[in-house]
Amino acid sequence: DIKGDSSTLLLIGPPTARIAGSLLQLIDGGSGGEPAPYDAALAPIVLNAVAWWIEERRLLACHDLSEGGLLVAAAEMAFGGDGAGIDIAIDALGIDDRPILFGEGPHRFIVEVRDEEVDTILGDARGRGVPALVLGRTTADGRVRVAARGETLIEVPVAALKERWKAPLEEVWPVMA
Repeated sequence: DIKGDSSTLLLIGPPTARIAGSLLQLIDGGSGGEPAPYDAALAPIVLNAVAWWIEERRLLACHDLSEGGLLVAAAEMAFGGDGAGIDIAIDALGIDDRPILFGEGPHRFIVEVRDEEVDTILGDARGRGVPALVLGRTTADGRVRVAARGETLIEVPVAALKERWKAPLEEVWPVMA
């Protein structure tokens, strides 16, 4: 859950993900393709770094980017924050918005940090060989916003996302078994 209304969000781990094998692919009715690879060398480095930052109380919040990808993880972080919102800019992550927002992959996290911790976390990540970049900010406006290429791609109230998230999957997306 988001803890602050003006803190920094970082993406920790590989910046790319894939739709293959993801929840979005299931919803879209697709199949095939190569899922994001598991990097046996990078995974323990990322996990140890995140565990260390948690132990050292450098992170305000942390969410894995598994089921649903980056956008779902960001929204879920906002659900628990009282009036919390999120502004994310995805320009640094690539051109194709769908894999960026909904792609899944291993050893990836969104972390919330105090502004004064950003350089420390990014420097430590760099020193460990952990991919890390600034993703956005937390807000107090109760909205999730995603921007790319100078335009807003998504702007939706957190309350509306939470309502859909709480509904049974079959109500939101009828998926045939």
